[in-house]
Amino acid sequence: MAHEQTVSVSKKIALEPTAAAGGSSPRSVIAILVAFAAVAVIGVGLPYPAEARFVLVVFALAILGWTLFKIDDTVVALAAVAALLVGGAVPLSTIATTLKNPLIGLLVGAFVIATALTRSGLAERVVIATIGNVRSVTRLFHRLAFLILATAFVIPSTTGRAVLFLPVFLTLAASIRDLQVVRALALLIPSIVLLSACASLTGAGAHLVAAEFITRSGGALLDYARWTVLCFPFAVASSFVATSVILWLFLDRETRMAAPKLPSIPRDPLNPRQRAVAMIVAVMLVALLSATAVGIEPALVVLVAATLLVIGPSPALLPATALKTIEWKLLAFLAATMLMGDALIVSGAARVVAADLVTRIDWQAFGSPLAVATIVSATALCAHLVVTSRTARAVVLIPILALPLAGFGYDPAALILLVAVGTGFCQTLPVSAKAVALYATLTQPTYAPKDLMLLSAVLLPIHLLLLVAFALVVWPLLGISLQP
Repeated sequence: MAHEQTVSVSKKIALEPTAAAGGSSPRSVIAILVAFAAVAVIGVGLPYPAEARFVLVVFALAILGWTLFKIDDTVVALAAVAALLVGGAVPLSTIATTLKNPLIGLLVGAFVIATALTRSGLAERVVIATIGNVRSVTRLFHRLAFLILATAFVIPSTTGRAVLFLPVFLTLAASIRDLQVVRALALLIPSIVLLSACASLTGAGAHLVAAEFITRSGGALLDYARWTVLCFPFAVASSFVATSVILWLFLDRETRMAAPKLPSIPRDPLNPRQRAVAMIVAVMLVALLSATAVGIEPALVVLVAATLLVIGPSPALLPATALKTIEWKLLAFLAATMLMGDALIVSGAARVVAADLVTRIDWQAFGSPLAVATIVSATALCAHLVVTSRTARAVVLIPILALPLAGFGYDPAALILLVAVGTGFCQTLPVSAKAVALYATLTQPTYAPKDLMLLSAVLLPIHLLLLVAFALVVWPLLGISLQP
């Protein structure tokens, strides 16, 4: 029953953007007028080279498609790439280069591994076994938050992680039956899924886009291990804060200290398939964290692990099933946005915009790292109210915010990392993220929009302080400083 509800709700969430695409409204008319104005201003009014102006027009229309028009994000990104190809801003050879990018292979393998964990029943079993002996609701929430955070290393989609924990949530809700605890639990899972994604390079497509931008900007390659060193501490801190705030806001002290009624812990041993999956995933994680040190491509490690799960001695998936479970649409969106980022840099559009902004903006406003870190963090945290796709937010904010500010002498790698991590905050509205919408649309009563607004109002300023602290104190200690 839980699996059937998981599938049906997932399909509903996946179809929502398409269903909303039709129809005309005053908003559509305004959006079209804004699009024409953007084309006129950028295409004619800006004193940039022709190729740069063309790329900026395409980029501006893509932003409008992601914000004002109710069109699927992937369709917008692919249309933008098609326009760039026709206009000659992106050569055909760039597509082949992008598709061969190791980051794409990393995601393909990670999707297969995530499916194996879910289909084998290992993920749900581990969660229930780990939380089954807690003696208070507070401990239950913190332990569950840690488990959710851990899945960021093996599941490359926040929606996929939210779906993975849906059967766990339904099982716990049926056992606990306290509506207050169930509401808080429903808020906890998607919140930690979103905030902890930054722990891993494959936790969200925005991270891969950010890593590519950093390399293109002349920065050092942020591989799997390096990303983990930089961002895992932030994921732990933000997850702990979010868990504590949810417990404090939505449960009284007596409820927090009470022992929850939980489902029984599985006593039977792991079956051969589950043991095989557990062993392969454990070896893969160790190999990933040491891959660069020994000269192995992380994507190769993940693809080998995925292959063993499909055609190994104890396969967890059939080959056809593995292919079907890969989120090809997400891969297409990621590849398209990476191509858009390439076009901004190769055409010189990012450079001329950055140079122009540097000459027009008052230097005094950005004269201190504190001011820059605060401005970038606040913008990244609030961007989900305008652009619902996290990857799209990274594609938009990096060239129009991070790269121009780098012109004031700040390290572009630090600014891009700040944008990538900050865009993970997106739980203000049900439409802000699919993971949030998923738990808001269950037949099991969960939370109302006002609960999300309250949670966001408390969490946002705390996360602003966290981001600024990491940018100014923690990341410099780890080798990335705003001022190189």
